[in-house]
Amino acid sequence: MANFTFLRDKDEYMSFSESCIKAEEVWKDSPSSCISGCRTALESIVKWIYQKERNLNYIKPDVKDNIQASELYYRINNEGFKRLVPSNILKNLNYVRKLANKVLHENFQVTPDDGMRCLQYIFEFVQWVDRRYGHQYETRKFVKDEVPHNTSFWMQGLKYAGAAIGGAAALALAIVMADNDNNKKG
Repeated sequence: MANFTFLRDKDEYMSFSESCIKAEEVWKDSPSSCISGCRTALESIVKWIYQKERNLNYIKPDVKDNIQASELYYRINNEGFKRLVPSNILKNLNYVRKLANKVLHENFQVTPDDGMRCLQYIFEFVQWVDRRYGHQYETRKFVKDEVPHNTSFWMQGLKYAGAAIGGAAALALAIVMADNDNNKKG
């Protein structure tokens, strides 16, 4: 069982569970996609926390940041958020955010270890969220060996689609070539 699949059983985390699971699923195929997925998961979790805490009137966007309050940087660095989330987790969230920005905007090359580190940081954040907000919290540890090592269903589909498209293109080219040969003879 993968590290994030327990989230599927918790309705309260429906808004971010799939992004966490998908980030982990693509780690083997594409560390870059994994890291981008971790950023997507991070953004979803942070927005979820803001919604939870707004109901409790704890986190409010800084007045000076109102224009950019929807951006992840400003949400993570909001004073109320920084008081709420432990500093070691905040440091790791900023690491994921910065690395993902490099991947997304600078085509920065990353390694599988970079992807694994981001997954672990998101997992630790999810554990903190579950401990603070969850029903029936259970202590879990991130297990590297549980990260899927098989090609994801999505990547398998792309490979099969590519083969099918390539095969269809080859067949079409063969038909065109045969027609050209027949036209030259006839």
